Amino acid sequence: MNKLLKFLAVLLLLSVATLVVAAYAVDLNAYKDDIRTEFTAATGHELVIAGDLRVALFPKPVLEIRQASVPGALDGLPALAEIDLVRLYPRWAPLLAGRLELARVRVEGLRLHLIRDGQGRANWDAGQVPPVPRGAGRTLGPWSLAGPSRSPGPFDAWAAEADPATDWPPIGQVELSDAQVTWDDRRSGQRLEFDSLEARARPVAPDRPVAWRVTGSMRTGGEGRPAAVHAEGNLRIGDGSQPIRLEPLLMRLEGFGLDRDLAADFLLRTGVDADLDTGHYLADQVALEVRIFGAALSEGRVEARVNAGLDLDLSTERLQVTELAIRSGALSASGRLLGQTLLSTPVFTGDLRVDAFDLRAWLTHQGLPLPRTADPETFRRCSLDARWHLENGRLGVSDLVLGVDETKLTGEIEQVSTSPLGSRFDLVADRLDLDAYLPPSEQTSAQPGQVSQQRAPVDESTATPAGPDTGKATAAVAPVSGQPPAVSAPMPGAANPGAKDQQPPLPSAPTPGPASAPAIAGPIGNLDLEGRLRIGELELARLRFGDTDLEIRAKDGSLEVANRVQRFCEGSLAGRLALDIRGTEPRVALVQRAEEVESGRLLADLPWGDRVSGRGEITADLAATGRSADALRRSLAGTLAIRFPHGVIKGVNLERLIREANARLSGAAAPEDLPMQTEFTDLRASAEVRNGVLSNRDLVATADHLRITGAGTLDLVQGRIDYRFEPMFVKPPQGRGIKELEGIPIPVHLTGSFDYPRWDLDLGSVLGTAAKRRLGEQGEELFQSLEERTGIKGLGQGLKSLFGR
Repeated sequence: MNKLLKFLAVLLLLSVATLVVAAYAVDLNAYKDDIRTEFTAATGHELVIAGDLRVALFPKPVLEIRQASVPGALDGLPALAEIDLVRLYPRWAPLLAGRLELARVRVEGLRLHLIRDGQGRANWDAGQVPPVPRGAGRTLGPWSLAGPSRSPGPFDAWAAEADPATDWPPIGQVELSDAQVTWDDRRSGQRLEFDSLEARARPVAPDRPVAWRVTGSMRTGGEGRPAAVHAEGNLRIGDGSQPIRLEPLLMRLEGFGLDRDLAADFLLRTGVDADLDTGHYLADQVALEVRIFGAALSEGRVEARVNAGLDLDLSTERLQVTELAIRSGALSASGRLLGQTLLSTPVFTGDLRVDAFDLRAWLTHQGLPLPRTADPETFRRCSLDARWHLENGRLGVSDLVLGVDETKLTGEIEQVSTSPLGSRFDLVADRLDLDAYLPPSEQTSAQPGQVSQQRAPVDESTATPAGPDTGKATAAVAPVSGQPPAVSAPMPGAANPGAKDQQPPLPSAPTPGPASAPAIAGPIGNLDLEGRLRIGELELARLRFGDTDLEIRAKDGSLEVANRVQRFCEGSLAGRLALDIRGTEPRVALVQRAEEVESGRLLADLPWGDRVSGRGEITADLAATGRSADALRRSLAGTLAIRFPHGVIKGVNLERLIREANARLSGAAAPEDLPMQTEFTDLRASAEVRNGVLSNRDLVATADHLRITGAGTLDLVQGRIDYRFEPMFVKPPQGRGIKELEGIPIPVHLTGSFDYPRWDLDLGSVLGTAAKRRLGEQGEELFQSLEERTGIKGLGQGLKSLFGR
């Protein structure tokens, strides 16, 4: 036994001595060509080893390869791979027994650049790599002592019999330190960078589970904050139909930058079966947890869980995602995905269905702010059903069915892109109450359906003759809620004269100030839109638009909307709206023509709007600049014109008003045979708008024995009116008490707010003029007779002057 032990000890010492001598006597760099040849035969790529090959035996045997690189398949680009240092640590005991087992492999300073150029060529694509025959060229170089032209070494028998798929030398642990991986697709502009990667896998051997872990950081586009990457799992390499199994696979991505103020955490759990020879990968139970957060979400977050099955076949360049299910609070979605020609020109198609859910409740659950809308019950029922496709970075949606509350939107969207942001679309909506989705007005009284409750109830008032101090007769009328006034004037609905300074707030034109909400929010300079939107029933600004057809175009900082409305206030409307932001201030231009519109419908939003009716046409050519509603109003300029061949003003009859005033003066009974309305014909007016103030000087209309002219201003900034009418009786019939007023202008002054105007009728001057006219007809002979009897020359003329003739 002692002799046997001594023999083994001597054999061990001789073996170690032999290895020591080999380590320092053999020129390892002579094997570089063999290593390069083997690498090229296996991968099709050239291997460049700029550094030296070194070996050391103590304290642990190690082989070092320094400064190696793989140039890649494309010239003029960074190398496919660069490595600062590779260390191979073989095990002593197997080495002495003639077997190669690596205790550890450590790679330091790996820089891997995966680049696709503008023509779609990849730097890792070396063409068809010829298969390596079993055992051919599998020399072990430095582990054989024979040199480049060596005789068979101690490990060549294993090399000749090894199966390259499964019989590589077992490795105790593989380490990757300070690695960088870059994906740069210059055709699509996508860039992905992994930095400071640390990886470890142990043990690495055929048909044995391998525990692995990777940490580092990831950045997209070469900008923004890097995200932390952590991945780990177990890898089993064997044989059979799926020789590689990853289970479990856990991947965590923390702080992934979606935008400047938006980031996300991802947690992926799954198992993967992989066949590297056929390029087939199967993950039938994928679970992905997503958490999105950041300043853009106002301290809120979006959490979701995604489950699906994945089937990837690189041989056919095909990806299938089945049984896709998305859950996020009350939101539930399902769908599928199919990807084809993945390695050349990827094309993805699929469908997505979002079940009806309460968006407001979902936002509350996620801690996100609710949308500020005039109607707080909007977005209570939302759903989506669509087919989609993605090709060359552009998304298209077909068979779209989007439901939002009472609105159903259908159609298709094509060529959706993010740089620039744009699309081509053809959409149809059955109905849309846009007022309900606009931001709430600063005046709570402006809620739809509450106009009648906002009108200030005032006492009925009638025209009265001039008193000794006023010198005029006045009339002021405001409607009582739900009841027409007993006496009215050309613009009914004014406030009580005694309450001139106590008028209610003006919901249609709030007082301008710094709190004005922006009318143009955010730039549209990068928009590239072109499409058509048709809406069956549209409600906007409390007006109804039926069968609306919009053609929308946006490009290079300008937006233009051409509209055709078949049903608008019982008529039609056509024109265009243009927005241009290429200057220092956004500019809005509006050109519209309304034909056969009913004025009562158009003015229905005003408290007195239901008192006016008539069909006619309105044309407008307006422009404004500014970033807020207030700035737009203050800069508004252009022209307006109206023409109404026929119409009625309800609650107003100027003849009845004058006859009632005459009756009060004479003590007679007021007339009751005249209707409380005035019919007019051929109403025409044009106006110029400057700095938000509309000026008109040529209003003219005819009514029953009346000719009406008018001039004045409407201040759109302050929401106030200052307008003067001058009705004049023309050839009135005899016996109706107005014949003596023929040819006398009747001053009517309209002032106040748009909602509650106040009007004054100067009946005193009118009746005074009529009285002087009667005195003139009967007193001419009297003046002449007095002059003759008194012998005072000029007495008649003096008396005429005294009486105002």
